[in-house]
Amino acid sequence: MHTIRCVESMRSERYIRILEPRVSEDRKILFELTCSKGIEKYFWSNRLYIEYEKSIERLDHSILYIPAVSSVITVAWAIGAEVYVEKLDQAYLRSLSEIKPVMKRWYPDFSFSTEIDVENLVSNRFCNDRYGLLFTGGVDSVTSYIKHERKKPDLIKVWGQDVPFDDEKNWKKVQKMLTEFSDRNGAKIHVIRTNIPRIANKQVLYREFGLDWWPNVCHGIVLTGLSAPLTCVTGIGTLYVASGGTKVVDKIPWGSSPLIDNKITWAGVKVVHDDYEVSRQQKIRCFLRDYLKDKPHIFLKVCNDSRLPSSNCGRCEKCLRTITELLIEGIDPNKCGFQNIDSKTLDFIKKSFIKKNFFARKWIIERRAELYARIAEFFFWKDAQDHMLNTPENSLQWSKEFLDWFRTFNISEYLQIVQENVRISLPYLFYMVILTICYRMPGSTQNAIKQLLNFLLKLPKKSV
Repeated sequence: MHTIRCVESMRSERYIRILEPRVSEDRKILFELTCSKGIEKYFWSNRLYIEYEKSIERLDHSILYIPAVSSVITVAWAIGAEVYVEKLDQAYLRSLSEIKPVMKRWYPDFSFSTEIDVENLVSNRFCNDRYGLLFTGGVDSVTSYIKHERKKPDLIKVWGQDVPFDDEKNWKKVQKMLTEFSDRNGAKIHVIRTNIPRIANKQVLYREFGLDWWPNVCHGIVLTGLSAPLTCVTGIGTLYVASGGTKVVDKIPWGSSPLIDNKITWAGVKVVHDDYEVSRQQKIRCFLRDYLKDKPHIFLKVCNDSRLPSSNCGRCEKCLRTITELLIEGIDPNKCGFQNIDSKTLDFIKKSFIKKNFFARKWIIERRAELYARIAEFFFWKDAQDHMLNTPENSLQWSKEFLDWFRTFNISEYLQIVQENVRISLPYLFYMVILTICYRMPGSTQNAIKQLLNFLLKLPKKSV
């Protein structure tokens, strides 16, 4: 058993203390963080809010603390801060100790000099035999649902991941999309409303570690942690996390991986990182294509533009790649959540390659987040191309010319060329200079300036 030290003895140390949870209306939890001097900058707020649709009031605090611990642990490991908590599930604490060596290999410049101090460890066990699936509506989670449909997994969506927890207007649009999918398939859906996915100050962490914190470091730990209380009150004993990558990109540190997710457990609940052996193109070919034979359409939410939480822009790298992946399998993107996709869209993709807009370096010296993103993008495009040897005969006629070109395009040689080039447009340079200055300002000022820049420059989060 670990022993928590009193607050007075922590004054000269680096620490994050999670105060006792306050439960209201049977289903809402509020945590407060107290931090040693200098650590507050790593968090946008010291108040963590979580709202479930089921009553969690009777759950032991050792379970309720799991979401809060998941929200701070990666930051604590990175900066060398002790985490103090009153109670915690014994199995979950053991999970974190098993994850830590994996993170050490991936992030050698993290401190990892401190631990989690728990006053009371509790061994919990629930008779859970049902299945759950973290669900975004993208290719990966939809594929996982199709694969496990006979098990009738409950869908779990986190309101606060793509849409801010206080943005009710955009959430209604996302909710409509989720409801249509769940109604069509007879699946239960649970919504977790929270500010936790956005609690870490990603700008400060990016400056210090060169990582995009949510995708590169923490999203697997946070999303599973948020689900812990829900699984205990809904009878879920197995929680699926759809794999976003495969072995072709396993050298890139990522916040969700079988090396992390499969080690996570609490109260007899196990987490399964699903379909790691199946590439994105194989998922579309082996699962989605057959599923669409009996369905007139399906909405796939794949876009990286955070301003479009319930639609796809059709212009960012991920949208264009998904369009290509669908066409390779003879699937019309217009039936999968895209609009007005035609031969002009395909001409745009081809020109984007010719102009070297894909995988392009923007700076002579690039941070790890940009490097990882470029490498991952290349592998996904290469995987799609490698599967074209068996392109189905029912490919849409208007895509045939483009697919014939893409089949023979030397994408590996293209990568070598763009690796040697640096493309810095004046608008982008202006944008980054202002952001660098902005990140040294208070949080509210940062948000206002970023919103203004995005409006003036019309730069999506990830544009081609």
